Amino acid sequence: MSYVWHNGSVYFRGTGSGKKEDLLSQNPPVCFTIYRKQGIVTDPVPCHADTAYMSLMLFGKAEKVIDQEEAAEAL
Repeated sequence: MSYVWHNGSVYFRGTGSGKKEDLLSQNPPVCFTIYRKQGIVTDPVPCHADTAYMSLMLFGKAEKVIDQEEAAEAL
């Protein structure tokens, strides 16, 4: 699924039908998380390695974009 941040909102692009759309129309509260891996943090002790990353979590409500001009501008 593709996404873009535009005018203070996250826009998703999908097929327009299917399980995801059914679930979002029935239960629109959502959490959107993205992360960027910064690298591996190593340790002299085996299995104590960790991953350094930055993440972002957004909470909101999913709404289907019906306006074709809005959809074209965002995507």
